[in-house]
Amino acid sequence: MRRVVHIGASILAALALVFAACPKETTPDEITGPAKIELQVTGMTCAVCVGKLTKSLREVSGVGFAHVDLTKKIATVLVGRKERVSRAALLSAVKSAGDEYAAAIVEPITYVR
Repeated sequence: MRRVVHIGASILAALALVFAACPKETTPDEITGPAKIELQVTGMTCAVCVGKLTKSLREVSGVGFAHVDLTKKIATVLVGRKERVSRAALLSAVKSAGDEYAAAIVEPITYVR
């Protein structure tokens, strides 16, 4: 009986570690990494647009990588492990790149292990 209790406690401890490591959104506006976020972007017409949007998204705190695809009209942002990114900050970064741009976050957000 003692051995079963010991194994059960080990399993519970392992599960607690797994669930503690799982990313969680701490608020509806905040995304905790590691995560991959896609934004549907309108208003892009050329390579200059791609450069402005990419630069603006990379400057957002917590963003480790940003890529903008002109043909698909999608911006992909990777949030680093244990980093936090505000949804509002991402949308604001798109708007600050130029008044002609607008974006919406594509749901669901993909959490990366």
